[in-house]
Amino acid sequence: MGIRDELQVVEHLLHSSSDVLCALTPTGHLWRVSAAGQRVLGYAPEELHDAPFRTILHPTDCAQVEAACQAAWQQAAPVSFEGRCLTKTGQAVGLAWSAFQWPATELLLCVGRAVEPPPAPVPAETAAGNARLERLADGYIEVDTNWTITYFNGQAEQVLQIDRQQCLGRNYWEAFPNAVNSRFDYYLHLAVESGQPVHFEALSTRTSRWLEVNALPAAEGLSIFFSNVTDRVTAAKHLEQLALVAQGTDNGVLISDAQGRTEWVNEGFTKHTGYTLADLLGRFPGAVLDGPDTDPTIQETIRAYFQQPEPFSVPILTYTKAGEKLWVLLHITPLYNQAGELMKFISIQQNINAQKAMEAQQAQLTQDLYEHNRDLQQFTYMVSHNLRAPLANALGLAKLLPQVGKHSPIFDASLVRLRQSLEQVDGVLHDLSLLLSLRDQQHRPAPETVSLAEVCTQAIQHWAPAVGQCAGHVTLEVAEGLQVLGTRAYVYSIFDNLLSNAVKYRSPERPLRIDIQCVADAHGGASISFADNGSGFDQAKAGAKIFQLYQRFHGGQPGRGLGLFLVKTHVETMGGTIEVSSQVGVGTRFLLHLNQR
Repeated sequence: MGIRDELQVVEHLLHSSSDVLCALTPTGHLWRVSAAGQRVLGYAPEELHDAPFRTILHPTDCAQVEAACQAAWQQAAPVSFEGRCLTKTGQAVGLAWSAFQWPATELLLCVGRAVEPPPAPVPAETAAGNARLERLADGYIEVDTNWTITYFNGQAEQVLQIDRQQCLGRNYWEAFPNAVNSRFDYYLHLAVESGQPVHFEALSTRTSRWLEVNALPAAEGLSIFFSNVTDRVTAAKHLEQLALVAQGTDNGVLISDAQGRTEWVNEGFTKHTGYTLADLLGRFPGAVLDGPDTDPTIQETIRAYFQQPEPFSVPILTYTKAGEKLWVLLHITPLYNQAGELMKFISIQQNINAQKAMEAQQAQLTQDLYEHNRDLQQFTYMVSHNLRAPLANALGLAKLLPQVGKHSPIFDASLVRLRQSLEQVDGVLHDLSLLLSLRDQQHRPAPETVSLAEVCTQAIQHWAPAVGQCAGHVTLEVAEGLQVLGTRAYVYSIFDNLLSNAVKYRSPERPLRIDIQCVADAHGGASISFADNGSGFDQAKAGAKIFQLYQRFHGGQPGRGLGLFLVKTHVETMGGTIEVSSQVGVGTRFLLHLNQR
């Protein structure tokens, strides 16, 4: 295992340990302090980072603690010692320490456990003493110097799942033969032989429970206090196992507490997001990973799922530390203890950027196929309705002309009609060429910055003579400096065609008036209103045909029905939208939305 992997393990221990765990650099500074240590001492994480170890040591104990740490640096075996720490408020906390070097890193781990001896043994002979022992939250067993059990309280019965009457008066090792040659055997004998209190954790093979034990020796024998810590030990082991598994997966893994605050992340998480544990520790992941395009409904869904006891999965758009978009499939599993209390959340984040890109590509292909099919329908219409008729006329006239002779009066009239038919064919072919050209340019980037005031003014000047001839008037209001990102030729064509239609289909009952307004809209784009007081058209009757090719809604005026088709095509090619509202005898208004620069 490399140094990076070792440091990841140290990070995991610091965030899962229930003890005061300090990682020291060779200079005696704090590299990290466990979450438990910060809770005991009252410091925020950043306050202890890279601070001297003596910052949290009691001044009286500084020398002996630093000497013990120096000894630990110089030998392979752990060094045990006692030394008090000071909380942020100045209160002394007694700790029993064990210091040892962590393999493959330049770190010294100091594990401190609070030295708060349990209540002193109470003589079992008195009724008052018995009552106090029965009220203890811990199990309590008292043995004499011959290891004969002299007292056994009710909590001990529950923890060890045994009737106390079967144990009182018996030798401790006979009552609990499974404890022989175990950690219980070693530490209880150590307490008797050394005359010093001991504290340890061990698995009871008889009950399959983990016990936290304090043994206090006295002249009369040994007092043993213990409690069931199976939930805590099991949870810690599960997290350790998960950490080992998480190191071997490319997916991001994040562990949070019952409130959802981050406790640990794996290397895969950092690889995909760029965020380290230091960036997220103690913070809600969403507050760091969510961005402007993260769907708020998905955020609400996740918050709702957090209130339920079942695992869930949901895709969500997040952001890396570099600000890049990252799609992840989020799998969140709540962890509970045996009492049914929520302990942790395990979040596995699967990078699905490639999948989302493929979905977007498929959506684009679907759109392209739809547009291709629509174009084919347009071409079919043009060939069958607009090309076939003039070609048939031309063919008929071509057969007729040789029969009538050049000097026949029919010849000259037929020749004129033949020319007109061929001109119609030429016009249709020109339209086909235009459509193909538009299609070829639809997916090209349009990086130009276009000034709406400049282009619109140019189009108005082009149509000024025609507007003046019909005593018309054009008003133009453009927000100062308003620009769009698009193709200048397309923007000009949009205004040119709209002005052409307004002039062509003006009302004979009143002078033409055209009002053009261009403003920035609330969504960061440009909103363009083009309104006239012309003859209007029956919008209900026109229906979905308004912007289709070769659709005309006014009689008595020349035209091929290309103008609105071109306007809509240009608007959509630049990523915009167009709407229309019209009323016969009142006028027509177009509302366009384009992307602002």
